[in-house]
Amino acid sequence: MAETVETWWGEVTIIDKQEARELAISEFDAAVSRFVDQMQSAGGCMPAIATRLRIHADELADRFPDDANS
Repeated sequence: MAETVETWWGEVTIIDKQEARELAISEFDAAVSRFVDQMQSAGGCMPAIATRLRIHADELADRFPDDANS
């Protein structure tokens, strides 16, 4: 069943779950890139920002463990 969703670049029709996952990953990657660009432009301390991102990634990994890496 196709579903139309609104993204930051416009409407997209999602055909299946795999396409939905790929869209979510694409949007996440774009959001991280925009965040990094904005922080660099604002003179942010990039090592500190990278550490914060690693902390969030570790918290997500603990919350949603991946059995493939066990």
